[in-house]
Amino acid sequence: MAVAMGDDQHIAMLLGCLSFLADHAGDYAEARRLASDALRLSWSAGHRTTAAESPVQLAGPELGLGHPDRAARLLGASEEALRVLGGHIGQGDAHEQARLVAGLQSALAPEELDRLRTEGARLSLEEAVELALTAP
Repeated sequence: MAVAMGDDQHIAMLLGCLSFLADHAGDYAEARRLASDALRLSWSAGHRTTAAESPVQLAGPELGLGHPDRAARLLGASEEALRVLGGHIGQGDAHEQARLVAGLQSALAPEELDRLRTEGARLSLEEAVELALTAP
């Protein structure tokens, strides 16, 4: 229905949900592809708050693919972009973010995680989108 109506915001949200499912299934490459598609769609449609949520959606697959540094930067970028835009991680996604943070805490030393999150938080939303959409 959303596709037939050209409802880009809902299509992006659905792609994000499919990305989480793929991530949980361990198909990190597919999760990255779906989250990237969601981000591209949100960004091109001008949905900045939805786009600000997308880097954290990409962080999970990046962690699964063995890129914890990149995942931590994406997490920091998303958190800061949402703060600046007055948005927040939705209640349904809070568990996903907590799962990501726990995975990052297992993969990185605490000071390294903090440093990388801070690096990500220094990015503008445009830079965060570019980082998220650029393959490692």
